[in-house]
Amino acid sequence: MNRQRFYTFVALLIPILALSGLAGWKHWHQSHGQEVVLSVQALDPRDLLSGHYLTFQVDYGLESMCRPISSNDALRNDALYVCLDPKNIFETMPQGEACSLFIRGSCRRGVFEAGIERFFIPQEYASRLERAISNKICTVLVSVTDDGTATLQDFRIEGRSWSDYVHENFAP
Repeated sequence: MNRQRFYTFVALLIPILALSGLAGWKHWHQSHGQEVVLSVQALDPRDLLSGHYLTFQVDYGLESMCRPISSNDALRNDALYVCLDPKNIFETMPQGEACSLFIRGSCRRGVFEAGIERFFIPQEYASRLERAISNKICTVLVSVTDDGTATLQDFRIEGRSWSDYVHENFAP
């Protein structure tokens, strides 16, 4: 094998290995976490800049999670830990029995974000789901690891997976 073929092979192999590692890491987070169902509020059915995503806010059941830190109304942008059992907010990672289940995130633009606020929907279902979810109870299934990393697993409409809901209600 000459040098150019070797370099081409390495150049192709590196992104494949990197993507495989990322996919494996995401799968590990999903399979080794504790599953939690959380309520969703403030649905924005389509984010036109990012394709067909459902964009929403998760309702953690806590008021004023991202409060101002000074008189000029600047908002906190550092890490926060939302304890789900019992409901509380920590500024450092909870230790021991202070919290049995928590999600790590941060305040951005005055809203707590943990990286689970967007769910991809295939293009062929986006317009139907936009109409369907307007007055429905929506939740998300999240996998939470011991370090507070949350991974979104499923979007649910009235307790059923979005795909089941679409196939049951919009059969051809």
